[in-house]
Amino acid sequence: MTNVNYKWFSDKIVSKGLTQRAVAKHLGIDASTLSLLLHGKRRMRVEQAAEIARLLSVPVGDVMRNSGADMRGIRQDGGPAPVSHPVPLVGWVDENKNVSINFDEKGQSFAVEGEIPPEAICIQHRTAGTVADPMDGWIEVILPPREPNPDDMMDRHCVVKLSTGETLLRTIRRGYKPGHFNLLGVNLPPIHDAEVSWYSPVLLVKPL
Repeated sequence: MTNVNYKWFSDKIVSKGLTQRAVAKHLGIDASTLSLLLHGKRRMRVEQAAEIARLLSVPVGDVMRNSGADMRGIRQDGGPAPVSHPVPLVGWVDENKNVSINFDEKGQSFAVEGEIPPEAICIQHRTAGTVADPMDGWIEVILPPREPNPDDMMDRHCVVKLSTGETLLRTIRRGYKPGHFNLLGVNLPPIHDAEVSWYSPVLLVKPL
């Protein structure tokens, strides 16, 4: 269970003249699932945080902070930043969560604070002027690609390469067929029973 500031979310929703049911509908989930998110019984995904921020007209970082999200890489309360580590850029993601990535070509590095594995790499959101504009410039720190492992993949936000050739940023759920997976994204149609060639788990997200 994550430490969510339920009152903060409740007050913001009411101040916008909305209901939790309306927010859930905007996110493409049912009201009971939103209740689990706002009570810390299910982890809020970063794309859900971005959509809530856009709906409530508040900074995405405020939503993430009050949702109990991993805020490594974000300086808190104006205090000194902890030791940072350079994480090289290997690709980018668009507003539809399509990923262009080349693990062999490392670009500029971004400083990320916290305990970051030395093999970590990152991709950057390039979404200016789109519905995903609030996340433009953000980076997602990921691990190198690995073979599909259902025990490790379930309910994780990952970069995935499909057998059909697409590379996507999605949350992974168990599929209806053995060895297949359902891939979910906010305001994106779900992909059912996808064959995954490899996946790269997202460790954390850093606003810029």
